[in-house]
Amino acid sequence: MVKITEASRKSMPDSEPESPYEGAKPMLPVTILDNKIALQNMVEAMYPELPERKLKKRKA
Repeated sequence: MVKITEASRKSMPDSEPESPYEGAKPMLPVTILDNKIALQNMVEAMYPELPERKLKKRKA
C-alpha cells in the first residue's frame, strides 16, 4: 500500500483507497507490482510529493 498522492492516483487509477488497519488513514493498494517500470516511475514521481520526515525530539 502507498500513500495517496497525485502521482499514485495517476499511476493506479483502478486502485480504490483502503485502510491498512483499523483507525489508519486510507492508502492505495499497489496494483502495478507486476510492471517494474511503472512501479519505479510511480515511486519517483511520488517522492517529491511526500512530506518531510518529522524529527523526534530528544527527552532531556
